[in-house]
Amino acid sequence: MRLPERKRIGIQILACVAVLGLYLLRYDGAMLLYFELLAVCVLSIFVSTLIESRIRLSGILNSVSANLVMAFIFFAVGSLLSEQLTLEVIESVKPENIESNGPGGPSKVVTAAMIGFGGWEFLMIYTINSVLAYAKYLPEFRKKDDLNELTNVDLKPASNSIDRFSVKQGGKLHFIHFDRIHYIEASGNYINIFSDGKKYTLRESLQEWLQKAGKDNLLRIHRSFVINTNFIKELSSNSDGQYSVILDSGDTVKIGKQYKAELFEFLGLS
Repeated sequence: MRLPERKRIGIQILACVAVLGLYLLRYDGAMLLYFELLAVCVLSIFVSTLIESRIRLSGILNSVSANLVMAFIFFAVGSLLSEQLTLEVIESVKPENIESNGPGGPSKVVTAAMIGFGGWEFLMIYTINSVLAYAKYLPEFRKKDDLNELTNVDLKPASNSIDRFSVKQGGKLHFIHFDRIHYIEASGNYINIFSDGKKYTLRESLQEWLQKAGKDNLLRIHRSFVINTNFIKELSSNSDGQYSVILDSGDTVKIGKQYKAELFEFLGLS
C-alpha cells in the first residue's frame, strides 16, 4: 500500500474516532457501543479500500457492483444487530412542580431516549467510506487540461532513442524507458503504467498501446495485464491450478488461462 493511501486511511480512521466520540461518549454507558461502531467504521474503510485497489482492475463496473454488494451486506448485518446496538439514555430528571405528591416528596419527571443503530446507519457508514476511497481521483478529473494530461502519450523515440517514450501528466513531461516498465494494467478506458515505483495513467486501450510499443519483452499475460518479462522473479500456483507471476518489485500478477501457453512457451517451459 502506497504512502498516500495510508495517509488517507489514517485520516478517515481519526475522523471516525472523533465523530463517534463527540456523539456517543457524552452519554453514560456508551463506551461499548462506541467501540462497536468504531470497529464497523474501520472495517468499512479497509473493505472499500481493498475493492478500489484490487477489483477496479477489471473495470469500473465491477468495482461499483462490488461496493453495492458490500453496502447491502453491511445493511443486512446492521439490521440483525440493531437490538444489540441500542442504548437507553436518561436525558433529565427534574421536579415537575414544588407541590408534594405524597410522602415521597415532589414528583419527578424522567425523560429518556433510545439511541439505536441498525441497517440504515451501517449502510450510511459504508457508503461514506466507499466514496472517500475514490476521492483521490477527483483532483485529476477537475483539472481543465485533464484530457490532455491523460491522453497525451507519444510513443515516438525521444531524443533520438528507441528505448523510451514520453508521457505528459501532472503538468510535466515524463520520459519512461521501456526496460524500466514492470507491468501495465488496464482499467476501463485507461491503462496504468508502473515503472520504478511510479504510476502513469493514459487514456488508451491496452492492446493499442502494446502494438505501438512493439517490444518483445512486454508480454500480455491477462486480459488486464502486460508484464515486462525481464522482471519475472518466479511463478506460483494455487490448488485450483491458477498461476501468477511474481515480479522483482514484489507485485503479483495473475496469468489468464488463454495466455498461459504463450507465456510458458516464451519462458521455454512448454
